[in-house]
Amino acid sequence: MSQIIQVVNLTKRLHERVIIDDLSLAVEEGDIFGFIGPNGAGKTTTIRIMATLLAPTSGDVLIDGQSVSAAPHRVRKSIGYLPDGCGLYADMTTWEYLDFFGACHGVHHTERAKLIVALLELVDLSGWKHHQVRHLSYGMRQKLNLARALLHDPKVLVMDNPLSGLDLYARAEFLELLLELSRMGKTIFLSSNNLMDVNQICNRVGILDAGKLVAFGSIQTLLSRLQLTKKILIKVLGRADYVNTILESHPQITDVVVEAARPGEPYTSFQIDFNGEDEKIIELLTVLVRVGVQVLSFKVDRNEMEEIFIRATKGAGS
Repeated sequence: MSQIIQVVNLTKRLHERVIIDDLSLAVEEGDIFGFIGPNGAGKTTTIRIMATLLAPTSGDVLIDGQSVSAAPHRVRKSIGYLPDGCGLYADMTTWEYLDFFGACHGVHHTERAKLIVALLELVDLSGWKHHQVRHLSYGMRQKLNLARALLHDPKVLVMDNPLSGLDLYARAEFLELLLELSRMGKTIFLSSNNLMDVNQICNRVGILDAGKLVAFGSIQTLLSRLQLTKKILIKVLGRADYVNTILESHPQITDVVVEAARPGEPYTSFQIDFNGEDEKIIELLTVLVRVGVQVLSFKVDRNEMEEIFIRATKGAGS
């Protein structure tokens, strides 16, 4: 796969303050890339430079081989941009809104109608095409914004915290839309304050702190690099001593905590720290079942992204 986004020694200063500090990273074509960091880390500034809204102090960003500094007009043809808190024209209908921006992008009027129909269907707003934007829920407005960003069929979607403010149902819908766009071949670069969302859909992440890139790679790679373990909660029926022996002798289990069965309860709970790939977790469950252990529940605690974030940003910039 080719590198469709290349951030090269990017620096941005505001007066005497360094906002982005010699940032370099690359995103492969087809990636869903999560860009995370504490408030004030420089995420929005980086994204605005990518969207050609801010000029870098030094360094560059290349989108599909085009420089944001030397060829911003070409970059704009390759990206769809969703800013944080994008406003809409409340008096327009959803159709009028997309038609207006389609014209701004130079989409011929004979093609715009077909395109708008397809985009409204994609974001599940076909039944709202004659409704004014003011009558849409916040989640619907975000989906309309996504449709707007897709009007010129960009290769790359650049999104600044697009899931902020969405309720659980709207967030799930939006995440599924992003996965569908990825399956359609779009490259997605998004910042988010919700680490669970990033953990759910992103195949690679970059963590920014105080303008510096402090971690980069797949979640599994970062877990290994930072020597983090997965926590697994296991509940079994009977044979607690036997299960404890199996767990403590397992080469990839670094810690076992036993919660003894309470009076009148027939099961025992174990919390283990597991240092291994997901395939090895499946093997562990298979072994327990194969030797006759009655496993009532087997749950992997999926707060991996939170652990990576805390470890990667601890002390950075100090």
